[in-house]
Amino acid sequence: MTLSGEIINLSALPPATKEAMFALMTRHYDNVSREKFARDLSEKDGVLLFQDEEGQLGGFTTFLVMNTRCQGGPCRVLYSGDTIIEKQHWGQMILFRTFAALLHRLLEEGEEPVYWFLLSKGIRTYLMLPLYFKRFFPAWQAHGEDPEVRILHQLARDRFGNLFLPEQGVVRFDPPAEYLKAELAEIPAEKLTNKHVQFFLQRNPGYVRGDELACITRVAWDNFTGPGLRFMRS
Repeated sequence: MTLSGEIINLSALPPATKEAMFALMTRHYDNVSREKFARDLSEKDGVLLFQDEEGQLGGFTTFLVMNTRCQGGPCRVLYSGDTIIEKQHWGQMILFRTFAALLHRLLEEGEEPVYWFLLSKGIRTYLMLPLYFKRFFPAWQAHGEDPEVRILHQLARDRFGNLFLPEQGVVRFDPPAEYLKAELAEIPAEKLTNKHVQFFLQRNPGYVRGDELACITRVAWDNFTGPGLRFMRS
């Protein structure tokens, strides 16, 4: 079935939808805590919801927009939470189009620099970075000492404290966070030659136990790839 997507404020999210989101989470992750799920959701501003023609939930991603300071000046940071798409819907473009609509909204709301800050539990989330953006961190292409790396470490320390391990660039929760079920964590053989996938596995081998790779990119028109620009203008 084809999914449709919408951006919903957390205050407008019905209890039944929250329950469906939790059920979807438990089908894709092990070590899921209802308390942690509810706490994480309560800290967010909104949700991107993806539903089929019958109104059944096919996926979601949560988000928070933070007004803060980056490198001494004001900035806005889009922080992404859990992202799940039912396996039967993998490959549909609605996730990218709806996410692009959120990015477009942020770019129109002000003149401050906008950054996307995310934790990657697996390769599917991480691969959104090279799909949309020319420059992002960390990446297999060496960029040297870049200001965005310092911003990433600042954001990760501010939000996660000692759970952020700067040498590895990962957030390791204690007690351990949820992690992908084994059949979903397995990397398809055809993807193992992808340099982005190889880099992710090198930097975050503990993703199978719930470690999350901290990532950042600048949300700016001159940083979008060709596909990213098409999503932004569709």
